[in-house]
Amino acid sequence: MNSRSLSPFFISLALFLGLLTVSARGVAQDNAPGLHSITQEQVLADVADQLKAHYDWDGDVQLQLLRPFTLPAPTAAPIEVLVSDFPNTVSSTLLIRVRFSAAGAPLSEVSLSVKAQLWRDAWVTRQPGNRGDPLDRAALDVRRVDALRDRDSLPASSELEELSYARSVPADRVLMWRDVAKRLLVRKGEIVEVSASDGQLTITMKALAMQSGGVGDLVVVRNLESKKDISGQVVAENRVRVRF
Repeated sequence: MNSRSLSPFFISLALFLGLLTVSARGVAQDNAPGLHSITQEQVLADVADQLKAHYDWDGDVQLQLLRPFTLPAPTAAPIEVLVSDFPNTVSSTLLIRVRFSAAGAPLSEVSLSVKAQLWRDAWVTRQPGNRGDPLDRAALDVRRVDALRDRDSLPASSELEELSYARSVPADRVLMWRDVAKRLLVRKGEIVEVSASDGQLTITMKALAMQSGGVGDLVVVRNLESKKDISGQVVAENRVRVRF
């Protein structure tokens, strides 16, 4: 084998080694020590956390990018993400203004167009519910729903003891706030027990409820003997407390 026939081989080998060297230099430059970069996934995660805190959302926030955006170049300091303008109206599609900075110095500002989801547990009827019936935890299931789509859904964190059905609902229905109402523990025209406290002295008596109300509501009751009307707070079923 002569030198002329070997030339193409050595030329190819030299080119390969040269490209390999360039590639290695590129990797070294991308991962240069002391430089910090950020990914789109990290930006969306930071923005999701800030949205949750700003709107005091209960649940898991997920964001899906609808249009690409330009990331800041790597810097010597860690890159910070700050939502500079929160939307006034919350919906499943949001336009969010985001500012990038490093060590307090501004880098760039972009507008993120995202699809937002807020996943949380909601109450679902296992069997039909009748109007006026109290909500029974044993007759309900929990289902994960997108609260930005089912905006009126009843969170599973709601206190069921204070609620009743405002209308009849079928089985396997995600309960909405419009399906329930504050449970009436005192009803107008019924006899209730009234307790009045003054220091360590407590007096109980029977009275006629002049208004209906749920727990915590102020209602007017009428003393059966004196016929005097007084206001008290509903504390339990057919029980009202009066404070002097």
